[in-house]
Amino acid sequence: MNTILYISIILFGFILRALTLFVYVVSFFLRVKIVTFNNKRFQDTPNRVFEMKDGHKEWKLYFSPYFWLFCFTCNGLDKTYSGPEPFMREQKQRWFGPGNIDLPHKKLKDKLRYFWICYRWNALRNPHWAFNEWFFREGKWKEGTEKVSYCRPLEGSIYKYWDITPQLKWDEGNDMGKVLRFQTIDTPQNEIWQCTHEGKKKITFTTHKGHKRFMYAFCKVTTLFNKQLIIEHQFGWNWWNGIPVFHFKHILRKTI
Repeated sequence: MNTILYISIILFGFILRALTLFVYVVSFFLRVKIVTFNNKRFQDTPNRVFEMKDGHKEWKLYFSPYFWLFCFTCNGLDKTYSGPEPFMREQKQRWFGPGNIDLPHKKLKDKLRYFWICYRWNALRNPHWAFNEWFFREGKWKEGTEKVSYCRPLEGSIYKYWDITPQLKWDEGNDMGKVLRFQTIDTPQNEIWQCTHEGKKKITFTTHKGHKRFMYAFCKVTTLFNKQLIIEHQFGWNWWNGIPVFHFKHILRKTI
């Protein structure tokens, strides 16, 4: 049942991805009203699920265009419409200088540039993210329900922590940037998760909503045709927020 549900969600996501390319244009122009409307009615919780605020009913949301336009955004209930600071950092600074760029812009050239950055973040990089969070996110794992199995890490790996997922991490933070970031002896403890970790891992757990789910992750950096082949696979539900993920990355480049 888990597998059938997961495949159905991923396939449905391809349809939503195509819709987002067009719907987000409307969401962009109404972005302030969308965030204001939804912030008054529901909130995110530490268990990483949405809950309605007092005096508001969930069924009423489904009759509002502001809710459905919200579903095709990635900034959620925040006003970071252009994405987190590391996203397109160099381009943002080149166009707007340092500081917050989610402020009103007067020049047409700046407005078009700002729209492009927001479009890249919400429609191209993370399409229909809020839709997934609202309808498919099940919340983080319940303590004590997680079961982890590893294969042996690659020789020389510093992969030691059960809560570290094998995946690619880049110099600009998270999965953005041009150069892979690896853990070293000088890496602060709180930044270990922001480093690339090779290996393979499978974890089963029960989400906050009470469903038993799985996550499989694999990451490897190897050589192919005198170039670096970077591989990342992720299937299943994220253990830290219970949202379905699908990563199937194979990147061939000269350096890592």
